[in-house]
Amino acid sequence: MREEMDKKVPNSFTPETIDLIETKLQEEFPFIRAEGNLITLTMIMIS
Repeated sequence: MREEMDKKVPNSFTPETIDLIETKLQEEFPFIRAEGNLITLTMIMIS
């Protein structure tokens, strides 16, 4: 993700978002899962 940000790839994550994801992964945040280079975000939709 940081490589994409450095290369200014359109729609890449911001440094703040990357930091948040890394922090939450260390805390075992249940809505973010990392498997290899795949990151899965689970979003709760309330209607």
